[in-house]
Amino acid sequence: MENYTTVVPATLQDIRRYLGSGLVKGIGPVFADRITQHFGLDTLTVIEEEPKRLIEVPGLGCLGR
Repeated sequence: MENYTTVVPATLQDIRRYLGSGLVKGIGPVFADRITQHFGLDTLTVIEEEPKRLIEVPGLGCLGR
């Protein structure tokens, strides 16, 4: 294989599935659902560019304290 393409999840369901799959350390299906409910389609952008905003999500704010 010489080429590959990375496909970014485009729907909320795809983002939830991606985050809840175990590929992202510390995020399982329940947290993935909470995060996507809070940030919607901006979820991956928030995680990548403003991860500190995750404390805004109900039930996640107390983690890491």
